[in-house]
Amino acid sequence: MGGSGIMMANVMKDWDPCGRRYFGFDSFKGLPQPVKEDALGTTNIGASGLFSAGVDIVKANFAKHGVDDPKLVQLIPGWFNESLPTAPVDHISFLRLDGDLYVSTWEALIYLYPKVSPGGLIYVDDYGSFNGCKVAVDKYRAMHKIAAPLHWIREDGNFVEAVWWRKDYEAQYMQD
Repeated sequence: MGGSGIMMANVMKDWDPCGRRYFGFDSFKGLPQPVKEDALGTTNIGASGLFSAGVDIVKANFAKHGVDDPKLVQLIPGWFNESLPTAPVDHISFLRLDGDLYVSTWEALIYLYPKVSPGGLIYVDDYGSFNGCKVAVDKYRAMHKIAAPLHWIREDGNFVEAVWWRKDYEAQYMQD
């Protein structure tokens, strides 16, 4: 969590008349342990602990860029299976996932996608670069019959780095 979160919090601070809040969920310990879905057809698995940045470093970066007001920004540490079930979030207008691996992406979708408002946007970073992320997104969308088209964010020609979609206004999320 870093530059993208800082940018989003600044946009919200300067342009959101509704007073929405930025919630950043992160282990602050790096990636979790990869599982078998992360290794399917890819060499970019992601090692446990990779991309680690302590919560104090991240908070200092948010403060350095003027978005440290706790009424605007709340950083919530913990593995997703621990922090997301009790997350103090009711409605999400923009869900940005950057969990890289299968378990992180899957848990974020399980706990947060139902809170995305109709018409809300879902952006998944690393869909094209971490196989486990792609497997989690594709499995979740199939399981919940999400038909909204995936829009691909391409880098380096045809390489798909990220995807996004809009939660359908007409679709009602069904909890099983």
